[in-house]
Amino acid sequence: MEFFNALSDWLWTYVVITMLVGCAIYFTWNLRGVQFTMLPTMLLHTYCQNAVKHGIANKRGDGNVSVSICHQKRGETDGVLVKVSDDGVGRVEAAHIGGSSTKQGLKILQQQIELYNRVNRTQIVQHVTDLTDAEGHPAGTCFEIWVPTEFKF
Repeated sequence: MEFFNALSDWLWTYVVITMLVGCAIYFTWNLRGVQFTMLPTMLLHTYCQNAVKHGIANKRGDGNVSVSICHQKRGETDGVLVKVSDDGVGRVEAAHIGGSSTKQGLKILQQQIELYNRVNRTQIVQHVTDLTDAEGHPAGTCFEIWVPTEFKF
């Protein structure tokens, strides 16, 4: 649990700093059945930063970011499913608004995952979902990544 305590401390510091510059953000953690598992470097940081910087910062009112990490089996392979969801403006609106994005964070993370997948039989699987409300309007983004437990970094 020391890993998750350090992670929680880091994320809390990030939230406090972000709140000081004017964003009201609420983070929710859900850690179920997860023991120590290696994750790609900067994974949570990149997903959380994108949720805050592009989704929540462009939204009127409060914003919510949910981080879920749980054990998940795919076929016969054990792994960890990491989900970072926000209720921000969504990717299309965030791209339209523009701002100070360099568009490098997710690109670098994707390149890193591709390199890891070259040397591992069981692959990391990443999926992005554009969330919508009941009327079909953008309602945030959900990043999911599944990492096999036996993955070699």
